[in-house]
Amino acid sequence: DEGCETANTKKGEEERDLEARANRCVRNMGSVGNELHYAEERSGSTAGANLPAVRLVVTGFGPFVNVPENPTQRLVERLRNVQNTADAARRSPRGKTLELVHFAEVAHCEVMTTCARTVSKRLEALHAEFDCCPSALAGEEARQEPFKVVYVHLGVNKCARQFYLESRAYNEADFGCPDESGWQPRRQRILCEPDSSLLQTKTTSLPLTEIVDALKARGFKVGTSVDAGRFVCNWTYFRSLAIAEHSNMLERRKVAATRTQQLDVHALFVHVPSVEQMSIETQWQFLCALLNEVSRAVVRSSSVCEGSCTAMLAYA
Repeated sequence: DEGCETANTKKGEEERDLEARANRCVRNMGSVGNELHYAEERSGSTAGANLPAVRLVVTGFGPFVNVPENPTQRLVERLRNVQNTADAARRSPRGKTLELVHFAEVAHCEVMTTCARTVSKRLEALHAEFDCCPSALAGEEARQEPFKVVYVHLGVNKCARQFYLESRAYNEADFGCPDESGWQPRRQRILCEPDSSLLQTKTTSLPLTEIVDALKARGFKVGTSVDAGRFVCNWTYFRSLAIAEHSNMLERRKVAATRTQQLDVHALFVHVPSVEQMSIETQWQFLCALLNEVSRAVVRSSSVCEGSCTAMLAYA
């Protein structure tokens, strides 16, 4: 008992130390709006003017079997409240005077029901709404660099003691328990495409090593994972990666005709610990840092845009 008490005390001290470091490291994203920004990029009035826009779509899940309180629901709802407050501030006269770097925007936050078939429908709707370039819709002149859309899906791993950025998803639904609709597929393919199998995988196009290293430097316990399970989390990730892949394929065809890339779609799934393993405040700080680092990573990737477009032409 004494050993357990000492271990718990040490764990509590580590948790408080982590929260303190996170609070010092994470850039503020609440009071200035949902554009993720950095002090070094606000040094001049034209700072960030040549950076590609980044649109973030963030999802979480509600409760499910044996998980009555899902931390991702609380995180996404908090992010949505921050977003709504920021939108109202920007619409006010005082808000318009703020100098913000408009290369990243939390465009949508949503808590999805933990039902695989419902998730499929919502992902189709979200990608249909957000996988487009605003300048193209407005009839504006083509952008010099592609517009980035990043889907960040959050799920809970109640056994985890740190955060995990999932690198891939499998084309297999093998639910150990029913989802919230009562459906429990066993060893079924998620997408029944020609030549597909249960071992088929889809991999994120984001530079996870770079993102994880940046998050570790901020003091977070985080790593990568190659297995998102076979429940609704994996289902969500495989579906979202497949739709993003399709959107990018359509964009490659446009590139072949116009020689200008306008859109670049990414998806990422992140597993967070339960609130018993890590406080919701630490998880909130992590989410803010994650969105900042994901945005920064895709902005940096734009430096190779010209070479990528050439490669797309050859591929198409």
